[in-house]
Amino acid sequence: MKFRSLLGCSLLVLLIGCQVNVKNGNTQAEADSTGQQAVPVAGEQVARGDISSYLHLNGVLATEEATRVFPLVSGHVARLLVEEGDHVQQGDTLLVLEDAELQLTERRARLDYDKAQADCTRLEELSERVPVARQDLDDARYASEQARLNWESAALQVRRSRVTAPIRGVIAERLVRTGDFVTGNTHLFSLVDDRELISVLDVPERELSRLRIGQAVEISALADKESHRGRIRRIAPVVDSASGTVRVTVALEGQNPDLRAGMYARFAIVTATHENALLVPKRALVYDRERALVFVAADTSASRRLLERGFETEDYVEALGGVSEQETLVVVGQSGLKDGAPIKLVELNGITLNTGDKLAGN
Repeated sequence: MKFRSLLGCSLLVLLIGCQVNVKNGNTQAEADSTGQQAVPVAGEQVARGDISSYLHLNGVLATEEATRVFPLVSGHVARLLVEEGDHVQQGDTLLVLEDAELQLTERRARLDYDKAQADCTRLEELSERVPVARQDLDDARYASEQARLNWESAALQVRRSRVTAPIRGVIAERLVRTGDFVTGNTHLFSLVDDRELISVLDVPERELSRLRIGQAVEISALADKESHRGRIRRIAPVVDSASGTVRVTVALEGQNPDLRAGMYARFAIVTATHENALLVPKRALVYDRERALVFVAADTSASRRLLERGFETEDYVEALGGVSEQETLVVVGQSGLKDGAPIKLVELNGITLNTGDKLAGN
């Protein structure tokens, strides 16, 4: 009887213990047949898509057309008609110089021309009635033409006292003030055509074979989080022997109101594109020395694979071998895994599965 009582108590304790384990099954990691606990992991399936290789360069944004404005005559600045940031059209007046003396000179020259022309006209009319020496007639015509040229030259000086915009654009710099005395060497304004931005990049000559006019370029300015598109417009026909580089001009596409000339930017020239490639997220990679490895979630265990890599981007790498389409890669929790280790998939492609287990940290 005593033996039967002890056996009954043991069975009761065992049954209660099993019930406790069943109730706590949602908060503990499951164990496999060998007794090892299954590691909760997140997975992402291998998908197909396009991936490109890039040539990465840094550069400064500039404008295709930019010019410095200088006066064509000397004088004091009488009026400033534009300020930095103003948009102007070609031929708009930017600045007016004091021109009172130039105006007087032009009027005197006009009077001299009018008199010389009148004298020539009278002498020609007289030659039709009476004989006039050919020399006298030639001298009168010469004097009239000389006076006309003097008048046009004086009028040109008056016009040049009004400094105009040589191109359409925006005033980038104003370097003078009202009252300043300027000469032909005085830099008055910097004017840029902001309708189109470019950048001139120095590309190593070894990369020249990968470039062509019209090639796509991805552009990101350091001061702007947006990505912009551009294309190669020109490739210099010569290599700079001192630096071993080739000058490549990249033009941005469309209007980019958030970008300014002078901004630093990163340029990624698309040198090749593989379509419908197998794409592996970079966060699935584990490195063993220089080898890239991934863990494939096969049923309830992890299978370690050596990955053959192709093109790479910031987030993905092209798989040339080692994995297949739709296979599930471990992207969280793989750091401590070994080949064949038991796992429990608790998240797939960013969607949490129906489980209470927590992901293993990387």
